[in-house]
Amino acid sequence: MCLRIAVTEIEEVAVNRGSIREYVARQRERYKKAGNSEKGRILDEVVAVTNYHRKSAIRLLCDRKREYGGGRVGRPVVYGPKVAAAARTVHEAAGRIGAKRLHPFVGELATCLEVFGELEMDAETGVLLRGASVATLERLLVCDQVAMRRKVRSLTKPGTLLRNRIAVRTFRDWDDARPGFIEVDTVAHCGDTMKGFRSRPYRKNDSAHVEQKNGAVIRRLTGHSRYSSAAAFKQLQQVYSLARLHVNFFQPVRRLSAKSREGARVVRYHDEGTTPYQRMLQSGALTGARETVMDKLYRSLNPLWLSRQIEVETEKLLRLAWRQGDSLSWSPTR
Repeated sequence: MCLRIAVTEIEEVAVNRGSIREYVARQRERYKKAGNSEKGRILDEVVAVTNYHRKSAIRLLCDRKREYGGGRVGRPVVYGPKVAAAARTVHEAAGRIGAKRLHPFVGELATCLEVFGELEMDAETGVLLRGASVATLERLLVCDQVAMRRKVRSLTKPGTLLRNRIAVRTFRDWDDARPGFIEVDTVAHCGDTMKGFRSRPYRKNDSAHVEQKNGAVIRRLTGHSRYSSAAAFKQLQQVYSLARLHVNFFQPVRRLSAKSREGARVVRYHDEGTTPYQRMLQSGALTGARETVMDKLYRSLNPLWLSRQIEVETEKLLRLAWRQGDSLSWSPTR
């Protein structure tokens, strides 16, 4: 006796959404008329055919949609519109710096703005704003960020006029990190006509902090335009007189504290953001009458007014930028 077994191969066919909807529509009529046991078998069949989750298949067979209750799905909102509005005001008062620099100074800056009547918030909003993390601040300020200006090449060139007259600070020479010692660099506001450089060519360690400040402060305000008139010179002085107060009193700076190497990757560690004025107080260099004068000046400054006034004066300056065909001969009034 010989037994023959025929093996039939089942070919898998891709099912699209239209086919699934048509199939479920036909099964829905059976499902509504069936009893409990029969409904279970129909449900098992639909799940096997569609590969849907059992709850999704039940909703399809009952022809009902997921109900969300008309509210937001997920965790409840903690930092609402009031906190976001307060954060944007603080951000503007600080010159729209990054959240990592701004974060340690939020509490003091918010208090200063409240004193001048620029910021009004209830106790709960104040607690949430002062307790927000760096990541939370970044999320609150994501729509308030200002695009940085386009980077272009530097216009300053090395020269010999001042190189031999200015002492160059290197890691081996000076050890005077206390207040009173400064690093200076030239910033070109007149195109290719300006010459002079304060550090040695190809030795970037000679000006470790100065070049960074050129971009973060000077170029961020004035851009890379050419200013070649007496009116522009006068307006530059106006912008710098305001920026000097705002940068030194209301813009925290994070300084490099340590570096470590992990394979080919260099990890940099920075200290907590602190304003130049705060660093001056921490150093103990201000005492007696000088400290009183600086404290009085600090308390008299409205950071939000300063920030907005800098924007107004900068707009005036940008309109005075040199254009092709303008005259270049001028002498600043004294």
